[in-house]
Amino acid sequence: MKAAKVAKVVRRRPTQARSQGTVDAIYEATLQIIEREGAERITTNRISEVSGFSIGTLYQYFHDRDSLLMAMGIAHRDRLIERLKTTLAASPDQASREAISRLVAVMVADARSNRKMLRAVVRAVTRKEMAARMLDAMRVLDRYIGRSLAESAGGDGLALSPACQFVLSRSLTCVLWSAVMEDSDLLDSQELEDQLRNMLAAAMIRGPESNVGHAAPNTHSAIVSELA
Repeated sequence: MKAAKVAKVVRRRPTQARSQGTVDAIYEATLQIIEREGAERITTNRISEVSGFSIGTLYQYFHDRDSLLMAMGIAHRDRLIERLKTTLAASPDQASREAISRLVAVMVADARSNRKMLRAVVRAVTRKEMAARMLDAMRVLDRYIGRSLAESAGGDGLALSPACQFVLSRSLTCVLWSAVMEDSDLLDSQELEDQLRNMLAAAMIRGPESNVGHAAPNTHSAIVSELA
């Protein structure tokens, strides 16, 4: 069976500062519409009105409204990964428990502050080929989170298997995506953040069939107890 065809998200990629500025202004106008008027008001005509750019300019960069929203989602993902890199690099020698706390805090804060935009992006991805592109975009974030957890765990003498990285990263992102799409009140609660931190820490406790190894006997318990 042939792989599903993945649609191109943009017609033309900005290569100069001026072009990037135009695209950023279009994204900002779209965000304003989402926040102030609601996602149902997003049309290329309305984006043109708010951004001050002509419809022709929009179509120079994007095929249609859905492609624009998808491109926004990918740009947002890239910014999120950069924030995670900066946060984790600020204390490269931090213990895994500290890295977990920092990583979860950034992820939860991002979901809270961008929930409307994220819902609009997901709901716009209605075509099969766009859905495939969305999944590809999410995998990039998931893999980065998995590698980051593995590197942080390595500082405590822990070794996370590929399967463990997969489960932990997808557990974190899927919980947050569910909270965003359901518009759950839990997204604003400290308890959700605490539960996510504890879930990741608990997964690092070595059991008889654990995917974590090479740790000092009490390291795993210390991670959980200090996060509690």
